[in-house]
Amino acid sequence: MQRISCIALIAALAASATTGYAQEPDDILLEDITVTASTETVELGRTGATVSVVTAEDLAKTGDKSVASLLARLPGVSMARSGGLGAQAALRLRGLSGPYIGVRIDGIDVADPSGVQCTYDFGSTTAGGISRIEVLRGSQSALFGSEAIGGVVEITSFRASEEGTEAKVSLEAGSYSTLSGTAAVAMKTDRVELAFTASRTVADGFSAYTGGTEDDAFRSTNLTFFGSYKSQTA
Repeated sequence: MQRISCIALIAALAASATTGYAQEPDDILLEDITVTASTETVELGRTGATVSVVTAEDLAKTGDKSVASLLARLPGVSMARSGGLGAQAALRLRGLSGPYIGVRIDGIDVADPSGVQCTYDFGSTTAGGISRIEVLRGSQSALFGSEAIGGVVEITSFRASEEGTEAKVSLEAGSYSTLSGTAAVAMKTDRVELAFTASRTVADGFSAYTGGTEDDAFRSTNLTFFGSYKSQTA
């Protein structure tokens, strides 16, 4: 009788331990995702496209204020620029130039339609207030039109990473008397998302001409507002 009681006690303890373990949720590590590749949230490994994602942490680590210089570090991306910050800068994706690259900021096509060729000048685009950049290499014309033969660059401004209110303030200084400051605030609920960003970058710069004596100064102020509302479905 005593032996049977011991076996029953051991079985009860084992069942209790198993039940307690099952009640604790396992941590799930999600892979990097992309929205631009298929216009909906998809894991990078399931897109069927070559995508590079630059996060806010990556932007902070590089310390580079020029988006063009930052993107030129990615595989398959090169840059041609005629000077420092503010000078004309053009990207190439897999050898194809600006007219064949779609550029979108918060989902809006920002290519200049008034030019001879619809291209976007990255020269004055700074990293202040940007939270994410997705670069699609290869033809994306089926989703983004004929100007996306070479690929697409999707830039996303500062957003709240989870429900609630988030704020960000940063101040940086660098060579050529460069100063950059950013202030951003964002709010997110289950249905509403709002974000506002203000950034300012100034630099004395340097002369784009080798023998020049006059520096090419740069002054840039960017204000960004984002809002979205998700309606209830029946």
